Amino acid sequence: MQGSIQGKVNKSEHKPILIVDDTDDITALLKGICDQMHLDTVIAHNGQEALDLLEKESFSIYLVDLMMPVMDGREFIMELKRRVPDALILVQTGLDDPKVIIEIMKLKVCDYIIKPFDKNLIISALEKSLEVKRLQDIEKEMKETVQIKLQAQLDWYSYKTSKADLEKIYMEKNAVYNIQTSLSQGSGFGTMTSLIELMKMTSKETDEFFQVDKDILRLIYENNETNKVMLDGLAKVVACTSKNLEFESLSIQSIFLDLQKVSEKFTSVLKEKRLNLQFGQVKMFHDLNIARAEMISVLEELLINSIKYAKEDSNIDVISYKSGNYIGISIKNSVNEKNVIPKESEKMVLEPFFRINPLLETGVGSLGKFAFGLGLAVVDNIVRKHSGIFYIHTVNDHSSKRIDKAVLAEIFLPIFKTEELLLNN
Repeated sequence: MQGSIQGKVNKSEHKPILIVDDTDDITALLKGICDQMHLDTVIAHNGQEALDLLEKESFSIYLVDLMMPVMDGREFIMELKRRVPDALILVQTGLDDPKVIIEIMKLKVCDYIIKPFDKNLIISALEKSLEVKRLQDIEKEMKETVQIKLQAQLDWYSYKTSKADLEKIYMEKNAVYNIQTSLSQGSGFGTMTSLIELMKMTSKETDEFFQVDKDILRLIYENNETNKVMLDGLAKVVACTSKNLEFESLSIQSIFLDLQKVSEKFTSVLKEKRLNLQFGQVKMFHDLNIARAEMISVLEELLINSIKYAKEDSNIDVISYKSGNYIGISIKNSVNEKNVIPKESEKMVLEPFFRINPLLETGVGSLGKFAFGLGLAVVDNIVRKHSGIFYIHTVNDHSSKRIDKAVLAEIFLPIFKTEELLLNN
């Protein structure tokens, strides 16, 4: 599902690229390639000049030559990494000796380019680095805001796990049972009721039969199929929220692999809405206490939610990161103004049957596994059973120079030590 950004690079979306090279012909060539990609550039002729520029502004990528006067590339890279640990560096070198290349990579650079340059290789390296930079910016923004949000949610869930909360969960479960029973008995179907009333008004009674307009009857048949799907969704809600979960020790990598496989079923709708689904690199190696099937269902529901409400021709980003004793899994999608979640509704959207937007049961809206928009309530229920935290809210997306509104769904799952896993199982 990883998509190339070739042809989509927008000059306004990226900080400039710093070219550090003392040869005018090389800097002119690299600047020309960047101009063709609509990327701004700044030129420094040695490492010291580059460090001076770094005092005044920041850059998205650093194109650095190894051999330069005053301060060479190696010394500059070491100082740059001290100041900007996550700097993305592309090294230029005329030496293809494996030992030299190994030494270069030990400097924790992003990639290296052998002279004489191949234009296509430079473009490819820049595109890959820009995509890594975009994902870095997303992760950085999440980490900067997550501690305040996480503490607020911990306070909220501390309250919700009191006796009053346990009673509330029981009431929520019974509310779902009640509506399922009610709908199964035929009440509550507004459309079906209207169609039957229309049929009564327009039908003609004979000695043995009723004559019914075929178009009305066809609509009743179609509506009945929709109702069956909705009832099936309610049954899934009841089964999912009532089930005793079976936990196992799983890595975040295995969860991501499962979700990537699940996401393949949405290829056509992603293409239809011109959405680019991106999975960030998993850098943690902690084990989590997970009910595998239910957690994948939860993440699938959040992915479906992001596909439903993402604005066309945009990105959906799936990111993982560590925050304190929790592993965070986030799904972010850009939205139009009508699909933002007001701050005052952030907790309410987790309540059963609460909706901000009209219910979607056809087209893209029919993707959901759970009926009547109950998906987020189910997500909240399952995450709580994992001793985790879930919230969904609107953020300002600063991953590019153009600030967009985005909806961020975040799950925080506690990291368990081996002995804790044994006790909980």
